[in-house]
Amino acid sequence: SQLSGGQQQLVSLAQALVAEPDVLLLDEPTSALDLRHQVQILDLVRQYTRARDIITIAVLHDLSLAARYCDHLLLLSDGVVQHSGKPQDVLDSEKLSQIYQVQVNVGCCVHG
Repeated sequence: SQLSGGQQQLVSLAQALVAEPDVLLLDEPTSALDLRHQVQILDLVRQYTRARDIITIAVLHDLSLAARYCDHLLLLSDGVVQHSGKPQDVLDSEKLSQIYQVQVNVGCCVHG
């Protein structure tokens, strides 16, 4: 039997967590997942990070997920850090338009 993308991601994450790392490195842990599984995985990562008081570094291309789950962001362009800080400071229209070279409008919902 084949595992779904979400199940494969959960298995990979479980393998990483079993090692009880002091620093958890995740490279696009939500890629190719539907929204339900993206939220499920990032909720689990956040709970684990806080419960064990560790550092988690994740590469995320979905800016809405980064805004929702990250305490600190690095915004890179061509491998160089262009902006660093809290999501509300980094994810603004001007900075994102500059990085992505397209007009970006940033909105905020009641949950941040």
